[in-house]
Amino acid sequence: ECQEIANQLGSGLIALGIQPRNFVGLYSENRPEWIHMIDVSSVYGHVIASLYDTFGLEIFGKIVESSRLETIMVSMKNAQKLLQLLKDNKYNVKTIILFTDPDRSYESLREGFQSCDVAFYTFDEVLQLCSKNIKPYPKVETEWIHYICYSSGTTGMPKGVIITHRSQCSNTLNCKWGLRFSEQTHHLSYLPLPHVFERIGISVTMCVGGRIGVFSGSIPRLTEDMQVLKPTHLSAVPRVINRIYDNVMSKLNNSSKIKQGVFWGCWYWKRFWLRHGSTTPMADKLVFNAINAQIGGEIKQFIVGGAAMDPWIHEFIQIATGIPMRVGYGLSEIGSGNIVNPMDVRYSKPGTVGGPMCNCEVRLEPLQDYDDPECGEILMGGQCNCSGYLNDEQSTRELFIDEANMHGDGGEKGPNWIHTGDVGKWDPDGYLMIVDRIRSIFKLSQGEYVAAELLTQTYELAPIISQIFIYGDSTRTCLVAIVVPKIGAVAKFLNKDRISDEEYAQACKTQELCNEVKAQLNQVAAEKNLPGYEKVRAVACESQEWTIANNMLTPTFKLKRKKLAEAYKKTIEELYQTI
Repeated sequence: ECQEIANQLGSGLIALGIQPRNFVGLYSENRPEWIHMIDVSSVYGHVIASLYDTFGLEIFGKIVESSRLETIMVSMKNAQKLLQLLKDNKYNVKTIILFTDPDRSYESLREGFQSCDVAFYTFDEVLQLCSKNIKPYPKVETEWIHYICYSSGTTGMPKGVIITHRSQCSNTLNCKWGLRFSEQTHHLSYLPLPHVFERIGISVTMCVGGRIGVFSGSIPRLTEDMQVLKPTHLSAVPRVINRIYDNVMSKLNNSSKIKQGVFWGCWYWKRFWLRHGSTTPMADKLVFNAINAQIGGEIKQFIVGGAAMDPWIHEFIQIATGIPMRVGYGLSEIGSGNIVNPMDVRYSKPGTVGGPMCNCEVRLEPLQDYDDPECGEILMGGQCNCSGYLNDEQSTRELFIDEANMHGDGGEKGPNWIHTGDVGKWDPDGYLMIVDRIRSIFKLSQGEYVAAELLTQTYELAPIISQIFIYGDSTRTCLVAIVVPKIGAVAKFLNKDRISDEEYAQACKTQELCNEVKAQLNQVAAEKNLPGYEKVRAVACESQEWTIANNMLTPTFKLKRKKLAEAYKKTIEELYQTI
């Protein structure tokens, strides 16, 4: 059925004058039509410009302009925003294809887009254009562009990463072998489809003939989707795993001391036997099967990437569920799925991202003046690599080590190396540890380096912390932090069962709550034996959560440090004045 839809859609696009290798923008949440378009790109060669549905109008307009998009596929959820953009500036857009929703009228949208002198079709109308006259497939070359992945934009305007068919095929086959997918694979699609992490999960599942289920659209209801779709693996960023951990710990902390004792006794018992290659059916039946049931009961592996994973949460969830936590590493420019922990609880090592898979090579480039001489910038080479940035020659030259050979295959020269911008270190067993992003590392005035993302993961262990932004720079001697506390923890601090949003916002303005937050951060620092310069000296509380919608998080839930520093500039100055 999917092949028939791909044939009809690709043929319909050609009938509209949209030829192979032409760009087609996809501006939609995860849904089946998105995945059908991936098939079309694979067999007909149309280039997908993957547009996050969380992009603001300003960034979205710049991307439409820079990529010279003439055709955009859009969901009804985003159609009004797109229409607003085109009313102000049509750019080069000539055709709109709408993903319709059942029981919702779209005629006003048709009229609106046509009033902008833009041709309008629904997805089903395009399928019917050539349903009886299927066009032959062109010969898709390895270096044809498969899709454009726009970076998350943590430091400004997103760059368009060029992913070729060579790169995507290399990573798909690599992950098919390394992740052990099969026809029995069930993939839950909830991470943004414009991101390479989700795209590779889709491609590998399609390659092996598995099943793909699209989530209902709400991250808080993800466990409900798991009950229905029963995924056999969970592709996740650490924030999602942290939520599973928080749910388990919340229930555990609210249970009796006897139940807590039984839980931890079983956990340590299970950890001992899992490390020796044995199972613990009695402990699972008594305690842990309930946790697995909450996430569908069929998951065989967690596949985690996108940010640093806290080692304790890695070990805790891995032992409690008995499921290997395959924390890995990749980025948009490498196509994702290149370094990962083994599929064995005994060898999935907390605090690391495992080792290279079969389609890439990794080396560390020494960093000048860095405290630890064993650390270096991670360089990667192989067929997995992208082919540069769209319409950005300067950034492309800066990305690649060998400017004369900007294709990932490397040819006779061997792999072509690219800068990742991440700092890594090999541990004694040959596992790679990610120390931090080069841009997230800053030096304090006395010369010590602070790895902000790694330190953030550590401080998030404090029970009261929902989100934390740690700040320091070369003119300062110490760190300060802006914290979004958990509303439940704030209620507990106020000796109440629950509080309103107004009470929560008011509490965040009090020095008493800031003192409690700082005390918990100090406790974490003591437990983790953090050096003095990594301790937070002053804290301010914020009641407004940082989200993708308010432009403080990337689509993969990373903090936009530059945006946060600008937003809280006055507060940060006031914190330093109190020290």
